[in-house]
Amino acid sequence: MQKYGDILGYARDTLNGREEIEWSNFWYDNATNGHDDRILLIGDSTARQIRSELARTAHKPVDLLATSSGLHDALFVAQMDAFFAQETYRYKVIFVQLGHHSRIGDLGEAYHEKDYVVFYDDFKKLISFLTQYTEKIIIASVFYSVITPRTKMARLLRGMFRMNERYDEVANEIKERKNQILKRVADELQLEFFDINQFMYDRRKKYLHSDHIHFESSAKKVIVEQYLKYVNGRGIEL
Repeated sequence: MQKYGDILGYARDTLNGREEIEWSNFWYDNATNGHDDRILLIGDSTARQIRSELARTAHKPVDLLATSSGLHDALFVAQMDAFFAQETYRYKVIFVQLGHHSRIGDLGEAYHEKDYVVFYDDFKKLISFLTQYTEKIIIASVFYSVITPRTKMARLLRGMFRMNERYDEVANEIKERKNQILKRVADELQLEFFDINQFMYDRRKKYLHSDHIHFESSAKKVIVEQYLKYVNGRGIEL
């Protein structure tokens, strides 16, 4: 098996390109199960939020590789190679939802056109790496961000009266561009693209956010149902 770092061909270890807090979270579900009917979620905390619900609903082991790091950050390279170092598990399907984090350039500057070009190239190489572990990859769009109400009372009123949320135009401009790249990569590699962001945006009056990016707990079930409906509706039996 090739390592992600070898396929990527480079790694940046620039502090200015990182967020104030960088984190990662691995999860090997039912680790004694070596069959290839496992599911893997690769994303950030929004993937982590639905992992256990997906496992309960699918009745399958659901692994998780969640991270805040950019695709060519040395941290991300080390995380990918560490997660797959065991080479034990293969996956029925891998969902990839990356792009919410890493919205600044390597030197800490605002995102530029060159950064989108780099994101496109990095993401294609990541997908190439993942094909070693599955025959089915589904690329999912990144969720929009909202502006969190400043006070506890405002948050309470929003939840009680299901008030419209304010979307973060600055963050979402970058996310929209990244989602276009995710869709482009899916089309070029003949992979399936699941626009979960649009699905939830169309239901924005029904499912609100608990913070700037995570949906309230009641949304987990419908997100998981769409994941499984999307998979099962396209001939994959779980």
